[in-house]
Amino acid sequence: MTRRGPKGPHYDARIKAERAFQLHSVGRTWDEVARETGYASRGAAQTAVKRLLDRTPKEDTEAARRSALESLRITSSILFARFADAATRQDDAAVVALNGALHRNRDQVAKFLGLYAPAQVDVTVSTSPAEILDRAEAELLALVPPVIDAEIEETA
Repeated sequence: MTRRGPKGPHYDARIKAERAFQLHSVGRTWDEVARETGYASRGAAQTAVKRLLDRTPKEDTEAARRSALESLRITSSILFARFADAATRQDDAAVVALNGALHRNRDQVAKFLGLYAPAQVDVTVSTSPAEILDRAEAELLALVPPVIDAEIEETA
């Protein structure tokens, strides 16, 4: 006999599919998801998650961004704890690997926060090319000493 949740068998199936979605979202393979959640195969797990997502209203962009950022913050917290533990154990290989993971995590957070967005520069040109050339010519001529035009007369 099937165990029934507080709201019936559909509730249990939804909880199971949500758990499968969570596991796959954190990097588990579909085979691992199926094994851990009790699906008969990876295809059954994938189908259950697809049905769940089809029935779930779409998240607005801002909510999805906040969710992804929170996920990155949680990951960062876990990585920092493991980094500190590896440093305490003087496990240099783990420290180097975790440092790389932390760097990638910080990079993703910076992208989410828009820290890599190019600065907007407004350039307004109010001088014509002819005016620019005239001014440059005048400035260059000002650098040259004035030429004195005269004739020399010899006296006897």
